[in-house]
Amino acid sequence: MTRKMFRSASVAVGGLTLALALTACGDSNEVDSVEAQDGAALQELLLTDGESGLTGATGVNDTVLEGETIPLVVVAEAEKFEGACGEALQAAEAAELGTVGSAARTFQREDGTGVAVAQFSTDTTDVSPAQLYTDIAEACEEPLKDDETGAEYTFTPLESDVSGFIFDITVTPGNESSSVMMLKDLGHHHILVAGVDADEADVKAVFDAQVAKTEQGLREVAEQGS
Repeated sequence: MTRKMFRSASVAVGGLTLALALTACGDSNEVDSVEAQDGAALQELLLTDGESGLTGATGVNDTVLEGETIPLVVVAEAEKFEGACGEALQAAEAAELGTVGSAARTFQREDGTGVAVAQFSTDTTDVSPAQLYTDIAEACEEPLKDDETGAEYTFTPLESDVSGFIFDITVTPGNESSSVMMLKDLGHHHILVAGVDADEADVKAVFDAQVAKTEQGLREVAEQGS
């Protein structure tokens, strides 16, 4: 399979490259109330190679941004598409995260597959990336065909109850890409994990580990401020 980047679709967010622990118990309200952390702090909460649980994967392409606006577009020019699916895609395209900070790291394997983790912090909780992507997964039950480019987009629900979907793009036979997208909102903080041509179970394991580490880190911030 030939993997390419398509102008008409985005599997990276805002220039952040695509991209073991047990879930800690505690009060979720405590985590949700933590004020937005900057990019440097979020980078400290990213998984390490060992914590990712991905055999043979190496963390590369670390990216830290401060005060940038992060687009949430999944399919560009979503106004081309009608119905509930088109509306859900348009809502994501129109939404932007005015972030306090963001950080991302990609865990790359030698075979070219990889899983990227990204975290964003915002002053407000007005935009929920996880809900926007849940709406897409629920509304886009049938493949979408772009008559202008010939590209076909397919959104497959995840087997788990995590927000997100499997996003397949086909332009021509052999010119295609598949990404597993998972998201979590934690009050002023948001987590996105994306696996490119990766197994959903592997992506879910990374996602669970990243959520657990971020929750623990934010809980410690809350305890220090109390």
